Formats: sequence, C-alpha cells, structure tokens
Amino acid sequence: DAIIALGTGEVKVTQNKKDHYLAVSGGFAEITKETVELLLETFERVEEIDAARAKLSLQRAQDRKEVKEIDTARNEASLLRALIRLKVSKR
Repeated sequence: DAIIALGTGEVKVTQNKKDHYLAVSGGFAEITKETVELLLETFERVEEIDAARAKLSLQRAQDRKEVKEIDTARNEASLLRALIRLKVSKR
C-alpha cells in the first residue's frame, strides 16, 4: 500500500471498463491491492473543460513570461494547468 502526492497533470480513471480523463491540480492517491482512491484539490472532467478558455489562459501565461515583475512560479503553474486542460479537452 502507498500514498503518493499528485501535482498538476492528467489522470485516467477506468470504471466499469470505461476510461475517463481528468485534468487535476494537486492532491493525493492512496493505492492498495484492491483500489486506488483519489483526494484531489481540483479536477475537471473532459466535458467540463472550455478549450477556448484554456487556450486564452495559455496565451496569457505565455505573454506574462516576458514581464519581469511577475511571480514566475505562479505563472509557470498557470501555464502547466492550461496545457493540461487543453490536452485533456482533446480526449
């Protein structure tokens, strides 16, 4: 058994032989022989993701990289979230 921390990324959940994809930001996964349980800070299902909005978020984050007064870590996190949302939206 294990508990692992999750960052920002894509999670595939298989339930009743059907795959579901989520864009997640933070949380934990508890893994046992029988199950995997997720405790997520945020998640979005494919059908909840507005790809146009995610593209705008990505563009804003890329534009902010040029500004020296920004919080770089926060902007990189925004950039990663937007990329993941776009990837998951295409599933």
